Amino acid sequence: MRTRTRLGIAASLIALLLALSSMAASANRLSISSVRDRATWASFELTTSGFGTFKCEVIPMITFHRGTFTKTAGALVGTVLEVMIRNCTTAQIVAIGESLPWHVVFVNFTGTLPNITSVKFEIVGMGLEFESSGTRCRLRTTTERPANVIFNVETGGRLSGIRLDETAAIPLEGGFLCTLAGEARLSGTSGPVTVAGSTTNVNIRLI
Repeated sequence: MRTRTRLGIAASLIALLLALSSMAASANRLSISSVRDRATWASFELTTSGFGTFKCEVIPMITFHRGTFTKTAGALVGTVLEVMIRNCTTAQIVAIGESLPWHVVFVNFTGTLPNITSVKFEIVGMGLEFESSGTRCRLRTTTERPANVIFNVETGGRLSGIRLDETAAIPLEGGFLCTLAGEARLSGTSGPVTVAGSTTNVNIRLI
């Protein structure tokens, strides 16, 4: 009897492992419910050692190339075609027009299959400019020095916000004082991601 019980438990464990393995193998793509989306940062912060911290309201329009994409690190999956920057404190930040569109590149995701808790992307080609005390500086993200953004995912797939990774340092350009200031860091978390032009929440999930 004990032998049969042990064999039954072993068979159940094997079946469970096979099911989990099959799930992991099949869930190789991410699906997003809308390909044209909007997020609003009430307080998007740009911080430098030489000029201090500037805060603005920032609203980018993010367009994904397709509703589904593979979980391949380095894959170009979307673009930021336009961005609104307003209500700045201390100094005005503007998007450099010729830098658009900015590229959205998949990096990785966190969580335990089949549930995910976040999806990380790089923003490459982002160009921002600010002026402080008569000095105008620029920053431009590159493949080597991108801005990192983390899409926070709630249970059920709702995108509850986008967090800027403040550990990513982006070099400043524009003259001696800009170079002396060194690098800029971006920080802040947006509100929920919604379908562009509406209040409908956007969801993301593994398929």
